[in-house]
Amino acid sequence: MTSDITFGPPLSADDITRYLELGEYAFSSAPPKTPRLARIEEDEPDGPLMRVGRRGGEIVGRARVVPMGQWFGGRSVPMGAIGGVAVAAEHRSGGVGTAVATDFIRVARQHGFAISTLFPASLPIYRKVGYELAGTSYHYEIPIGITAAPRRLMEGVTVRAWREGIDPLRPLYAAEAARSAGKLDRPPTFWRGVLDEGDQAVHAVVAERDGVPLAYLAYTQSGQYDADRYIDVRDFVSTDRAATRALWTFIAGHSGTVSAVRLWGSAADHRLVDLPHRGQKVLVAEPWMVRIIDLPAALTARGYPQAVTAELHLDYRDDILPANTGRWLVRIAGGRATVEPGGDGRIAATSRGLAPVYSGHLPADLVADAGSLVASDDDLALLSTAFAGPSPWMADSF
Repeated sequence: MTSDITFGPPLSADDITRYLELGEYAFSSAPPKTPRLARIEEDEPDGPLMRVGRRGGEIVGRARVVPMGQWFGGRSVPMGAIGGVAVAAEHRSGGVGTAVATDFIRVARQHGFAISTLFPASLPIYRKVGYELAGTSYHYEIPIGITAAPRRLMEGVTVRAWREGIDPLRPLYAAEAARSAGKLDRPPTFWRGVLDEGDQAVHAVVAERDGVPLAYLAYTQSGQYDADRYIDVRDFVSTDRAATRALWTFIAGHSGTVSAVRLWGSAADHRLVDLPHRGQKVLVAEPWMVRIIDLPAALTARGYPQAVTAELHLDYRDDILPANTGRWLVRIAGGRATVEPGGDGRIAATSRGLAPVYSGHLPADLVADAGSLVASDDDLALLSTAFAGPSPWMADSF
């Protein structure tokens, strides 16, 4: 029974401590650290997006909704990132997780997010409330010996150490993200993490031509000098193919002390195209899920292929957010969409059916299912064409 659970923000320092305890137990089994408590209070002094579920006077579950954007079709879509979902061990398997998920979906709607994204610990819980797999981030390990490119292919690009901070490089990230799918439009706390040293020294270099930055690399080093040692990439962003080659060659210069480089990427990653030899491997494939929060906003916020002109007649059902339910006529032209009530409803869909198509993760005919997406072959093909794009991934986690 979950009808006796109430939700809201933490109301006291004791509530925030309990919030942290649940997260630490779920994810690392370490006691909460005072500096982390202070940082949460500094970042969100009123805690409007920190949510706790109470049964009686006891906090039994928690989650955090972080405002940001996510890039699809060349545009940043307002997104609520769900992180740190945790349920007290003695209250698990009783529907508390589903209740927590339902609460933060409603909170995401109240805060004006078009979509919500999360990394799932349990697929069934999130599928029950409308999330579906919509992208995968791959953690690659690449031997240093296969990364060097001939200098003639660098086309006048040079690499130098970067000490001017992250802000001048953010336009490069936005330019690459706009040509990708799924990358985050990062909030300030995420940007601080790119060069924030913490317990490890962070190094940064920039690849430029005629003094103009074209790519950058932020990384740490790990492992033992006399054993396996790695370059761990925090950000590897490039808007130029020659600049990408130059950064790989910079990495190759570490071959005397480093065995491999590790970085997050996509299934079809443009940065890996010019590696001169085979040998990279995937350490882990990390799937993530998307839910449509505001259907008209989600469809109008993202971009579409410029050459596509289409009408989509949706009959949409949302059991948690009834404002989404109904028939919607979607007109796509010139890379943008308009949405209005109406149409003949010949495409029956829920968030679980639309989310993986919306992100470009899967074509519609492979998603079609009686419970989530039903349409004619022609309309399924039209959906796939309208939402086509690069393989969705992100370099960040939350």
